[in-house]
Amino acid sequence: MIYFNLYGAYTFIDAKFDSQYTSGIGGLNGGGGTVSIGNTIPGTYRQQLYLESSWKYPELNFKAALEGRVNTKVYIDDINSAAAPGYGILNLRAGFEQNASGWKFTEFARVENILDKSYIGSVRVNDNNNRNYEPAAGRNYLVGINASYQFK
Repeated sequence: MIYFNLYGAYTFIDAKFDSQYTSGIGGLNGGGGTVSIGNTIPGTYRQQLYLESSWKYPELNFKAALEGRVNTKVYIDDINSAAAPGYGILNLRAGFEQNASGWKFTEFARVENILDKSYIGSVRVNDNNNRNYEPAAGRNYLVGINASYQFK
């Protein structure tokens, strides 16, 4: 018998400045400026969505899942002069598990960003050198084996 599961998580954060001040840092040219009441705090995603569809086949101790992650745009500085655009990516994972005489072995494989999407994975907040954007990795792979022993 095959088992299917669906999982999802949604996050909403309204991270805003509640007072006005003048900043000497930030801005596209490092000039700073007035941080207005209501500006979004840089480096925070307003909305994030995670969805997962997983399945397992117990007769073979096999598990697999398809994951999706969506993030909205993220501002790079206090004055909200620019933002990294939002993005969505898909990941795939699969693995087997065996148990024998107190030992547990797990073999797994993971493919991140299976569609090889180019996107900004993180920002450096208020960077005066205008190096605010850091690209995320393209499609990448992880393969491994985990072994553990439970003492009785």
